[in-house]
Amino acid sequence: MKMPQGLKVSDNSKVCKLQKSLYGLKQASRQWNVKLSTVLINNGYNQSKSDYSLFTKHFMHCFTAILVYVDDLILARNDLKEINFVKHLLHKNFSIKDLGILRYFLGMEVAISKQGINLYQRKYTLDLLQDAGLLASKPSNIPMDSGQKLHSKSGTLYSNPTAYRRLIGRLVYLTHTRPNISFSVSHLSQFLSTPTTGHFNACLKILRYLKHAPGKGLFFPSNTRLSLKDFSDSDWGSCLDTRRPVTGFCFFIGDSLISWKSKRQRTVSRSSAEAEYRVLALAGCEGQWLSYLLTNLLFPNTTHITLSCDNQSALYIVVNTVFHERTKHIEMDCHSIREKVATSIVHLMSISTKFQLADLFTKALPPAKFHPLIIKLGLCDIHSSACGGISNYAPLLANSSTNAPLQASSSNTTQANIVHDQIVVQANVAHDQARIAQVNVAHDQVRIAQVNVVHDQTRIAQANVAHAHTRIAQGQAKTNLAKTDLGLGQGKTDIGLARGRDKPDSPDLGLAHGLPNFGLAETSHSPDLGLAHGLPNCGLADTSHDRGPRPGQHLRPGQPYRDKP
Repeated sequence: MKMPQGLKVSDNSKVCKLQKSLYGLKQASRQWNVKLSTVLINNGYNQSKSDYSLFTKHFMHCFTAILVYVDDLILARNDLKEINFVKHLLHKNFSIKDLGILRYFLGMEVAISKQGINLYQRKYTLDLLQDAGLLASKPSNIPMDSGQKLHSKSGTLYSNPTAYRRLIGRLVYLTHTRPNISFSVSHLSQFLSTPTTGHFNACLKILRYLKHAPGKGLFFPSNTRLSLKDFSDSDWGSCLDTRRPVTGFCFFIGDSLISWKSKRQRTVSRSSAEAEYRVLALAGCEGQWLSYLLTNLLFPNTTHITLSCDNQSALYIVVNTVFHERTKHIEMDCHSIREKVATSIVHLMSISTKFQLADLFTKALPPAKFHPLIIKLGLCDIHSSACGGISNYAPLLANSSTNAPLQASSSNTTQANIVHDQIVVQANVAHDQARIAQVNVAHDQVRIAQVNVVHDQTRIAQANVAHAHTRIAQGQAKTNLAKTDLGLGQGKTDIGLARGRDKPDSPDLGLAHGLPNFGLAETSHSPDLGLAHGLPNCGLADTSHDRGPRPGQHLRPGQPYRDKP
């Protein structure tokens, strides 16, 4: 590398030896961007002021656009000669690798057909489910329950916050093609500092929703009107921790969704009208930036933007520039929407709440409201049989009118592309079948494991019940044996119990062995009771020193003594 400025050396022919790779330097990305921009600008390309990663070139009927992401480039054109020139130019300066027709870019898959372009992240979604261990889980039809209100204290602290943050980061990247999970992911990203078990369970529900249709993505139809329109909405005071409203808007070119946002506002609004007014101001700025960007891409009729809102008070605040009692505390930048309306850059339109598409970006909706909005956003799954399968979306470059130079210049290349497309389709089908088989096997293994667990639990429960019955029977036997030992005769029918003690203050038990007609009598001077247990010919007699049988009086077996006056 050359000597840095300020370093004085005696020999100017010497250079510095680079001890670190290019990617290890902090200024590497900036220097690379400066070098690439210089090469493209010197060869007739214009760098967009709206997006500095976009380079365009327009000459007569030829138009070429280059989109740059670090060292990955996408080339779009309607002239094959210009594309070949750019490839040769880049290879001469940077030694590039040509990957052919766009099919896979930064985790996003692209499918092209006569009907339009489909952009999705199916492989990325399946890898995410596999890493989370939810390939065999039960799918969910919505990403978040409509009645669920999460806050910073929802549940106990999660034991692995790093895994939660990594999962949220991967879901954020997935929202580039899945706007239907934007609100759920944005809401859960507010708890990255101290995630709880409730937040993590909500993340798992999003993953189970993705399993329902992993190949769902954005569809851009080829025959659509080139008009820029917006739907904006807000949910006032929905954040339970800060009571800030949630902003949500989405922009369409005709029927194609091109931009959307779901984010909590920075301040607390005093009313729903104020929250909607802030959303209109933010959507107006986004729409004006999109109009500038589309102008660089030579899109016609993009200078007029239509903003749709379902709050009448917010619309009145925009057009009423005299009464400012309710808006004097709002920041000055929010009033820029008034200037855009006055200059006819933005047109406001009132719509009913049931037609408000931005509700999907402000709150969790029930399935009855969620799925119709998904269809209106233009999301579809080309791998689903309802959409005709992936074969209908295989690239048909030979029949495309925009690829006429390609077809005229080289028919062999076109045929090779068609054959390659068929091979790719077959590979995708085989890959899908293999993944489905793996999921089925995993599902069967889970079912078998569950059946075995239930069977083992049943066997253990039966053994516990039998053991309990045995213990109860043993306990009853011991009780009967104890009663027999204390009572008075163990296995003999002719044994009775007699109490005999000479001293009245310490009675004791004694055993008397007798005939079957032997009874129980008390021979002490103190009154007491005697017992006879289980003997057919034994009775009970109660005697004392002042009350007892008279001389010559006999008691029949089982007859109590009753003293007569």
